[in-house]
Amino acid sequence: MATTSPLLFLLLHELLVLSMALSVHAKVGENTNLTRESFPPGFVFGTASSAYQVEGNALKYGRGPCIWDNFLMHPGATPDNATANVTVDEYHRYMDDVDNMVRVGFDAYRFSISWSRIFPSGVGKINKDGVDYYHRLIDYMLANHIKPYVVLHHFDLPQVLQDQYNGWLSPRVVGDFEKFADFCFKTYGDRVKNWFTINEPRMMAVHGYSDGFFAPGRCTGCKVGGNSATEPYIAGHHLLLSHAAAVKTYPYYVFQADQNGKIGILLDFVWYEPLTDSIEDGYAAHRARMFTLGWFLHPITYGHYPETMEKIVQGRLPNFTFEQAEMVKGSADYIGINHYTTYYASNYINETEKNYRNDWNVKLSYERNGVPIGKKAYSDWLYVVPWGIYKAVMWTKEKFNNPVIIIGENGIDQAGNETLPGALYDTFRIDYFEKYLHELKCALNDGANVIGYFAWSLLDTFEWRLGFTSKFGIVYVDRQTFTRYPKDSARWFRKAKGREDANRERKGRGAKHTHRETWRLRRAASSCPPESLTSVMRPFPSQPRRGGGHGSKGAQGCRCGQLAADSKKILSWEAQGSFVSSQRIQHAGFRRILPNGHTEKQTEGEERQRRETQRERNMAATASLKSSLLLPSPISDFSGAAVSLSTQKRRRSWQPRGARMQVSAAADSKNILVMGGTRFIGVFLSRLLVQEGHQVTLFTRGKAPITQQLPGESDAAYAEFSSKVLHLKGDRQDFDFVKTSLAAKGFDVVYDINGREAVEVEPILDALPKLEQYIYCSSAGVYLKSDLLPHCEADAVDPKSRHKGKLETESLLTSRGVNWTSIRPVYIYGPLNYNPVEEWFFHRLKAGRPIPIPGAGNQITQLGHVKDLATAFVKVLGNPKASQEIFNISGAKYVTFDGLARACAKAGGFPEPELVHYNPKDFDFGKKKAFPFRDQHFFASIEKATSVLGWTPEFDLVEGLTDSYNLDFGRGTFRKEADFTTDDMILGKKLATV
Repeated sequence: MATTSPLLFLLLHELLVLSMALSVHAKVGENTNLTRESFPPGFVFGTASSAYQVEGNALKYGRGPCIWDNFLMHPGATPDNATANVTVDEYHRYMDDVDNMVRVGFDAYRFSISWSRIFPSGVGKINKDGVDYYHRLIDYMLANHIKPYVVLHHFDLPQVLQDQYNGWLSPRVVGDFEKFADFCFKTYGDRVKNWFTINEPRMMAVHGYSDGFFAPGRCTGCKVGGNSATEPYIAGHHLLLSHAAAVKTYPYYVFQADQNGKIGILLDFVWYEPLTDSIEDGYAAHRARMFTLGWFLHPITYGHYPETMEKIVQGRLPNFTFEQAEMVKGSADYIGINHYTTYYASNYINETEKNYRNDWNVKLSYERNGVPIGKKAYSDWLYVVPWGIYKAVMWTKEKFNNPVIIIGENGIDQAGNETLPGALYDTFRIDYFEKYLHELKCALNDGANVIGYFAWSLLDTFEWRLGFTSKFGIVYVDRQTFTRYPKDSARWFRKAKGREDANRERKGRGAKHTHRETWRLRRAASSCPPESLTSVMRPFPSQPRRGGGHGSKGAQGCRCGQLAADSKKILSWEAQGSFVSSQRIQHAGFRRILPNGHTEKQTEGEERQRRETQRERNMAATASLKSSLLLPSPISDFSGAAVSLSTQKRRRSWQPRGARMQVSAAADSKNILVMGGTRFIGVFLSRLLVQEGHQVTLFTRGKAPITQQLPGESDAAYAEFSSKVLHLKGDRQDFDFVKTSLAAKGFDVVYDINGREAVEVEPILDALPKLEQYIYCSSAGVYLKSDLLPHCEADAVDPKSRHKGKLETESLLTSRGVNWTSIRPVYIYGPLNYNPVEEWFFHRLKAGRPIPIPGAGNQITQLGHVKDLATAFVKVLGNPKASQEIFNISGAKYVTFDGLARACAKAGGFPEPELVHYNPKDFDFGKKKAFPFRDQHFFASIEKATSVLGWTPEFDLVEGLTDSYNLDFGRGTFRKEADFTTDDMILGKKLATV
């Protein structure tokens, strides 16, 4: 009588459990609409990265080399021969990235600490610059309510340890890793409550020591030597012992008991599905899972390696001592699973050589009967198989006693050569996330204990052996400027998953504390010279902290010294550190406080050299501060170069004088916010400001594209300009948002275009107490209910006038002691106008229709070209003559309504128009507008602007209208379709009268 083998019984039990789970989860792959409420309370959504892939600055700030630095020195190591020496420069731009996490709505950030940035030699001497960097990163995350999930090691072993004793092949590495972990727990453990020891130890062991694909590149037959049959198991053994040793060290500091800290490990897990229903393929899939996830999770759960591995690998698999087994067993509060894809597995024995991969006795394939397992991503190894994550999680639940699980990585890549704007349209990534999260939700419903999900990755990072040819980010990074651009998937996470509600909740929990703390951290980070940092680690919890602990009024914002509880009481230098004052030190020499408390007098030459070195090293950090962590506008604006389009048929050719917009460079760069008018006036203004070297941010409601590329503008100029313009989306009447967001950005100058009410200005002033200039723009003149013409600037204020607010605003600015300038244009016209008066005339001229003009057609009006207005805006910037002054801005000459119709005909090359005059009181047009101007209008003098500012309008009326026609209507683009309904009413009555 045949008996069932224990392994077969185990396999049958496994299949039974999975089939029962799948019977409950009846519709694998079904898509549903997910929200944050779809997941349990407290479920964490975050994004992940690693130090080597995002920090850059591999050769700077005291960091020692790691094994990947050496490995990538060999030509061909990556397809594009890229290195991570710079990558996406998160070392300087971490605040940008944290702010983007907040904007997307993530709860947490999973990042790693570079071992060689803390200990350049692996052990011994500490690099203070590196220590302080992680202090700043962690503090800024906490100030913005982003939880840090810290990984102690992510592939980047210090090269010194590899040189000394072959790294993970030596048992010495266990002790050195324990010391590194011990230091991190002491230094950051008072704020970090969630830790991972090692990311994907299997990948390091296999690709580093079996096939040589990863650093250090060892294998049988590899140039640096190796043994593919034994070394991966030895390295994996020491990685597992290092993990357990770190976990054993963690409770010694009572962080877990006092602060509810948790620690775990991150394991990669591809789901392996049997190719067929045969028992052999079922065994094969089981072996594949045990040789991957089971290799590490089985000892952590049960204290020994899987029997499947022990039976096949035998003596090549190291043994645990009794003490080691006790240390490894139970050494995780949670398990991080990095899951991307699923493969088919079938039984296959390859005895050509002994190595880790052949030990599986498994053949992997991506299709069954010619049908792919799923849609392939850019990378050959990644297929979209959403149901795989469900099976992987449920198998882990059943096999390893239902552990607490965090999905540590999950994502899909695109080609690295995709550029803007196409790279932003990643609907395939949205589809991937949506379907995988749906399957994960099904696993939760079926009892899996999953508490978090981390998308890989926030940014398009350096992807190891793929370099920059593969991009997993939900935020695009310009490789030249390092500007961050949100992709559609970032917006999906924010909108489709209900992150906006979570974001509002986050702000509500501590908006005042958050924006104040954010502002202080930014100011501190921009002032800290890396070479002068002397504070190594935060005080232990048992020691009193200067300024209070995290979450109190005295939260420490910078590791270069103890930040005072009151941000107004910042000292130039402190004996405990070296916090630089926001005020510039002006004398030739100064006294620096040394660690021993003594002072050192520096000569003028030494001080000059020190300042120059500091300036260079802080340049990128200052740029990060200036950029204010905003998501940039992906679309460009007007080009200062001359633009010309030939008119067709009856239209003559004309070239606008775009070169006249060139303005000399500003003396110093300003961080400038432009509010309102960003689709018209702001387009041209921002172009001029960028040309002068200023950082420009456009504040919009986000209802339409911010700007657009104009005819004649080269793609290169368009891309260069768009990379320098930032975008802040919001509602200016959401005063809490305005205060919080603007306070964190620290703008120097505000251009308030189309401003009206003082109540909307006050929150801006509250948020920016150190504002250098407020440039306010509201229409000239005051409209009165009167038949008298024209209305002039000296008229009394009508209480019902919608423009009375400008006077109240100017009064408010004066009372607050703000350096303000008020710009008052009359009618502004030109290309891109979203309410163009000239378009009304062009429609009728193109159709060959008569043009109805109210009254006798002799009403006086005044028009100014948008480019002339933009030049006037720049003229007042930083101009002491403009302080608390009002300037009317318009064209140099007045024009009648009849004259304007004839000017539009000239501009478009149309024949002299037929003009029909009518009395508006004879008609009831309802809500329709019969004429683009008010029949009661005004004009204003520009003499003051000309004499005081030295500004003169460059465009006469016909030239300006031609410029507008060439760039808009003449090329077939317009804001509103032609509507001749009111024209027909007027002309019909006129004809009947005649």
